[in-house]
Amino acid sequence: MPLARESFPVHVPGIGPVSWSRDQLNAHAVLMGRTHQPDGPPVTIRGRWHPFSRGVRQLSCCAACALDWPCPELRWAESWLGTKRRFRRGVGRHD
Repeated sequence: MPLARESFPVHVPGIGPVSWSRDQLNAHAVLMGRTHQPDGPPVTIRGRWHPFSRGVRQLSCCAACALDWPCPELRWAESWLGTKRRFRRGVGRHD
């Protein structure tokens, strides 16, 4: 059985534990990357809590899930796709 067709347990944010093939996980990660986008430019909040310190925070949220940007779904998708790319680069190496 090819590696891409095997299913294995993975925790996917927003869904929970799944047992999907690599192809299904790749397709889901690509979809998350396309649908989870910021709702607009970040709003900058400047605060002064102490005479010598300033806090700057940029706030934005995801248009798809309304969580703080970048949302867990997008972070997972980027991480999954980045791992896949690193895996592909390392497959052909014979050190």
